[in-house]
Amino acid sequence: MRRVQAQLRAPHKTSLPKQGAPPPPPPPTTYTFLATCVRGLGKALAAELSTPAVGGILLAVHPSGVRFGGTSLAAGYAAVLWARTAIQALVQVGIQLDVARSRGRLSDTVFEWVRDGVAEAGGAEGWAALVPRGATFAVDARVGGVAGAPDGGAGLTRSVGLAVKDAVCDALVGGGVPKPDRSPG
Repeated sequence: MRRVQAQLRAPHKTSLPKQGAPPPPPPPTTYTFLATCVRGLGKALAAELSTPAVGGILLAVHPSGVRFGGTSLAAGYAAVLWARTAIQALVQVGIQLDVARSRGRLSDTVFEWVRDGVAEAGGAEGWAALVPRGATFAVDARVGGVAGAPDGGAGLTRSVGLAVKDAVCDALVGGGVPKPDRSPG
């Protein structure tokens, strides 16, 4: 009994950084996510994402969402499951496309960016890590605000969506994964 009491009275050692010392760097992230929320709830969402249940590494807090990182796709799934203020969690699958520097048709540029960009950003596994064997996927493209395009690019939505779908399928087949079946309906 005395031994337990002595252990409880021992001062608790903490590993707080010294004053003026820079904070330790965040752990490396493999995946970057954007969790969206109702405008004005960004700080509340950031608090939820940094809990141990989610384990997200906060990268940027915005009024309508939080950009966060994780070491696996499980961080995105946990955000959807445990963050009550999150509407959805989107995973970043490549670097940002610079449309201004594209040559030729936008759909061709998007095709090459989707097919090749994920392999560069996601390592050797590329799309196969995101679309496992036997899974299906859907593309919901929204194009707008493209300078010089009729209607700001709204008419390009269908062709860009098809280019994304084709690029993912080509990348999967090129990586040895069978082309996903069309989802019924």
